[in-house]
Amino acid sequence: MPGANRSLPLKWSAGPAGTKSYALTMVDLDVPRDLSTLNKVGTSIAVDAPRMEFVHWILANIPKDRTTLAEAEDGEGRLHGGLPLEQTAYGLRGQNGFAAFMKDGPYGGYMGPCPPWNDERAHRYQVTVYALDVDRLRLSRTFTRAELLGAMSGHVLATGSTEVDYSVNPKARLE
Repeated sequence: MPGANRSLPLKWSAGPAGTKSYALTMVDLDVPRDLSTLNKVGTSIAVDAPRMEFVHWILANIPKDRTTLAEAEDGEGRLHGGLPLEQTAYGLRGQNGFAAFMKDGPYGGYMGPCPPWNDERAHRYQVTVYALDVDRLRLSRTFTRAELLGAMSGHVLATGSTEVDYSVNPKARLE
């Protein structure tokens, strides 16, 4: 049964001198490359199956005086099409990866972990905060993680990351 899909509460240390804004990404590092196997009855996804990254959350242009995000601040519940790709008081929402699956919108905002129930591998979810030397990155309205990383090139003063392991398959293991 799916959870409440509430965006994670986050807190990070202030960036080094010269920090003018932050950006944030959350990525599943372990999505199977063969999407036809996801949640398929009678099929098990092997621990060593080829994997790819999948984007769950992107925020850019987070104000420099902001070092926390409250639980559910950038997403609560399942929304068709996700949240609007817009500037909020806490950052500019980027496009997560769910549009590729759902086909009904660019999907902005947080969309939480949802590893396939038939995956033998526990998924690693990595949250990274970037301290930047610019107030605002120039990004398109529907920017992706790849566009964010490109726009940040040469502007990252520091980064901090954490990983959380999660699976809905009680037999899953870390690889």
